Amino acid sequence: YQFGYQTSMFTDPLYLGKYPEYMLKLFGNKMPKIQANDMKTIKVGDGLCAFGVNFYRGKIVRYDKNKDVKFSEVRYPQGITNGLGWPVSVPPTYPEAFYDLLCQLYHRYENYGMKQLYITENGTCWDDKVSKNGEVDDEFRIYYIREHLRQLQKAILAGIPINTYFLWTLIDNYEWDLGHKPGSNFGGSWSLDGMAGRGAATNWREICVAIKI
Repeated sequence: YQFGYQTSMFTDPLYLGKYPEYMLKLFGNKMPKIQANDMKTIKVGDGLCAFGVNFYRGKIVRYDKNKDVKFSEVRYPQGITNGLGWPVSVPPTYPEAFYDLLCQLYHRYENYGMKQLYITENGTCWDDKVSKNGEVDDEFRIYYIREHLRQLQKAILAGIPINTYFLWTLIDNYEWDLGHKPGSNFGGSWSLDGMAGRGAATNWREICVAIKI
């Protein structure tokens, strides 16, 4: 149910020209009325040059008959969270969520026109602190990026046609309604009274070289 609710309700119409049957049954009369030719119009996946994936976190769920969507999230006390408290898919909990998603997406739609995947956004936020010498200890972000690039490399070696990877983001950013709230910064470089050095930015080349990307 979780994959249907957050993914295939959008991707199945795009590539298969229909909604997942089990989700139609779940939503029942809450679904909008489908007009003639609607699904034909939506089914454009085989005409796309690529499919873009934004990935920041995974979600471990369990079946929950009492929930409208039939699942609820499970959080483990030993799990790692980012600066906004989102569980992230790195060891020790679900270390290959990114890899699993890429494989699941491609193998589900490879015979229906999915040609290649672009990783359009991937990154993490943290409550960064600038030291007296103007540098940021960015070990968490470096760790996050390295682990996700390893999963990306594994997917490529498994035959998933991934063409492009975009890290979110180059510099510090306003995170929607959070502004510059501590812990909400996704930037790989940090600007404060000029440009303060940041580990993730300065280690980007070393990370790529280390895993031979």
